[in-house]
Amino acid sequence: MILFTCYPKSQSRQLCTFLKAHKMKVEHEILGEDGTVSWIHAGKGKIFTKYIEETKYDSVIHFIENPLVSIPRTAEALQVSLNYLITNIGKDLDFKVDYAKKNDKIKVAMWCWIHWIEKLEKMSSYTFNISDLKKEEEYNKLMEQIGITPDFDLFSSFTWLSVPLITWEKLEKIDSVLANQIKIKSEKYGFKEPIKKEKIKLIQLNYTSWSIDEKEEEWIRKVIESEKIKSVVEFGAGESTKLFASAVNQVLSFESDSKFAEKLTKFSNVDIIVGSLHKEIEIPDSKFDLAFVDGPPAMGVTKGKARFHPTVAAIQLSDRVMIHDTKRIGEQNTIAELFENEQWVRSECPNSKRGLTLFTKVM
Repeated sequence: MILFTCYPKSQSRQLCTFLKAHKMKVEHEILGEDGTVSWIHAGKGKIFTKYIEETKYDSVIHFIENPLVSIPRTAEALQVSLNYLITNIGKDLDFKVDYAKKNDKIKVAMWCWIHWIEKLEKMSSYTFNISDLKKEEEYNKLMEQIGITPDFDLFSSFTWLSVPLITWEKLEKIDSVLANQIKIKSEKYGFKEPIKKEKIKLIQLNYTSWSIDEKEEEWIRKVIESEKIKSVVEFGAGESTKLFASAVNQVLSFESDSKFAEKLTKFSNVDIIVGSLHKEIEIPDSKFDLAFVDGPPAMGVTKGKARFHPTVAAIQLSDRVMIHDTKRIGEQNTIAELFENEQWVRSECPNSKRGLTLFTKVM
């Protein structure tokens, strides 16, 4: 029996699905015949409605996520998760905490990350960076560790997405000592601070017959400012990518054309994932302030509904979804199926020739 364990919010569900696809009888946060993929099973005691008994495993494998992803997401989780971590770390916090304050919760999550990772390092016989599973070499190493024959069709069918939700600068402002400890330990597993580039504040867009136009750019910038947009996920890269790169902190772009995507890799705050937009899209377990849909260009692939799969993904990733070309029948068909209910408030860009529409979910 194997325990695959981690710090909370480290793609454990994705890893469980991955292992099950390889015919392993594991479960997520409960014991299966071959083991479990679970952060809570590295400890013991009551959490939520479960009581975790101390279990003897044949081996313990530790996988680690980028702390810029797992720390803020753990801080946003229920306080019971932080309490469980602290109890099983076996040390008291050496600072006062007001759990009503977001930065205080992040500081607790930072402290827990350091001590929980140290605990897992002592328990485990093998550790790997979860994002490295997209590399054939790391995949082969893991398969060897668990005694499974590699399946390269399965290997290529999984996407390991790791989109930072906070910056090192933000962690340093919260607690510089803890941030430095996290940085040192995470670098050991390949999470290195990116080279800082000067953020582009103003950039001239090259309008084309299929891109957003000047009026639409102006309206998008007003939305970003009024709604305090800091992060954007977009489907269909292009001139909009340049706009978002110059206006927000973080951009994740899904693009189907690899050659086109390469032209946009110069922006330090933009991550691009290349893949088909004509089928169900595998998305990160993250939330963004805005989702922008302007691709793929072709319509009619989903029973007359243009950009259907990107729009479904956009709704899952954000409570604000902006769609381009909404005067076309294909996009109107998609909107009719996904947005025509009381959950969404619709806003239109004035003077847009092709249609630019913002849907905001009613809270």
